[in-house]
Amino acid sequence: MRRAAGARSLRLLTEVRYQSGFPDSFNALAEEVREQLARAFAAHPWVESVQGVTVSPGNAVTVELRFRVPVLAVRVKKGTRLVDAQGVLLPESALAPAGVIELRSAVPAPTTPTGTVWADETVKRALELVSVYKPRSLEFTATEWRLTETDGKTMTVSR
Repeated sequence: MRRAAGARSLRLLTEVRYQSGFPDSFNALAEEVREQLARAFAAHPWVESVQGVTVSPGNAVTVELRFRVPVLAVRVKKGTRLVDAQGVLLPESALAPAGVIELRSAVPAPTTPTGTVWADETVKRALELVSVYKPRSLEFTATEWRLTETDGKTMTVSR
């Protein structure tokens, strides 16, 4: 199987194989393999969609993916969790990538599995505010949301 070079690509491939139970070797020319590969990759929480699966001469398999992009780092009791713009809970990571907006107010840890929408109302509202205002960070109080812009200015929005 041909894949982009790099440790992240190998890690993703290993995770997809582990999570889906996909075999180490397979007949790339078998009719059902492309669909099976698409399903296996689509089930990975970092994968937003599978754009295509192709088999080139020599049985080289290419899987074209669209990845989820974290937009909000949410504080929970034990660390930080990331979500994409649709509220999909992403795998745990030590640090939020640069540019990810921070929800500074702690919320209860998610009860939904990674790769599904985090149904917390506070997270949903934070994502709505992020899509409209694009602050550097935000937090909620008993009566309002406080958004901090990239220039340090603060704006309030009623709950």
